Amino acid sequence: MKRKSYYFNKALVAILGILLVITNAFVLPRGNQAQAAFAPSSSHQVTVVLDPGHGDKGAPGAVANGMREVDIVLDVAKRAKSILEARGIRVILTHETSYFTHSRYWVNREKGVVLVVSIHVNAGGGTGTEACVTRGKSTDGKSRELGGLLVQKVGQRLSLQQRGIFEEHRPGRRCGDNKNISIHYFNAPAALIELAFIDGPRNNDVYKLRYRRQDFAQAIAEGILDYLNKHGYGSNHPTCSGKYLVRYFNNRSLSGKPVYTGCEGWPINH
Repeated sequence: MKRKSYYFNKALVAILGILLVITNAFVLPRGNQAQAAFAPSSSHQVTVVLDPGHGDKGAPGAVANGMREVDIVLDVAKRAKSILEARGIRVILTHETSYFTHSRYWVNREKGVVLVVSIHVNAGGGTGTEACVTRGKSTDGKSRELGGLLVQKVGQRLSLQQRGIFEEHRPGRRCGDNKNISIHYFNAPAALIELAFIDGPRNNDVYKLRYRRQDFAQAIAEGILDYLNKHGYGSNHPTCSGKYLVRYFNNRSLSGKPVYTGCEGWPINH
């Protein structure tokens, strides 16, 4: 009886071993083959900085239609961070709450930062998206390039008017009210994107700022990825190895436009 039990247990172990091999062959590669869409071009991880506007000691920024600028841009920044991190990019947020007291410029001490995007919403009764860029710095050309990509991506994805790219301290423009705006003080190329008007048309700018923040985040991520790809930091095209395909899903607002969420087996939580 003991001998039969011994052979039975031995056979059972063998069967379990076979099942484990089969599982590894057909289930585990799903996660292994799914790769981040952005592959850094070197052993050093690419680092970008997202700077949600306002929040210093509780400053709300623009307020209209039951929304605060600080809440909108922080939400969009966190969503964009998730998208970029899923593609292998290190992302630093200058703050992660709507109330902070530290200086944003500590990021200049971080090594490997290749760009900074400051995220804001506009006010003043207009409509559309626009960017502010630096003036008088060695990085001005890259700043303008980054700003242009951000305006293009946001305008196209959200069907918003592309108002243009404007240099800081140019009289007559929102970017020109002060001699230097916040992006001037970052060492890396930096651009400021005004997503839309918080007090603009309610069925356009206001609606999109309220219900389509995932689209804003996706547009910002795409602009950053295009910039990185152009400057040799990696590929911005969603790719997955093997037979597994890139997965697309509509965002929560049911905008009808696809939002990249990662390779099969690597969804982004948002």
